[in-house]
Amino acid sequence: MDKVVLVHVKSVYGKAVVYPANDIAECLAGIAGTKTLTARTLGCADHMGFEIKLAERDIQDLTSILGGPR
Repeated sequence: MDKVVLVHVKSVYGKAVVYPANDIAECLAGIAGTKTLTARTLGCADHMGFEIKLAERDIQDLTSILGGPR
């Protein structure tokens, strides 16, 4: 069983928000009843032995987060 939780971190109104990026992360958010992954949910996943990794982003995502030209 793959025990990797992939996430994307986005800036929403200046606050970092963690979004699921694979099926396992989606399931964890669903169990928690949220669309994003909270620090508590990620902490529980880590405690259960899941590895939490940042998913790679493409350049368009990064420029929108950093506020650069599009």
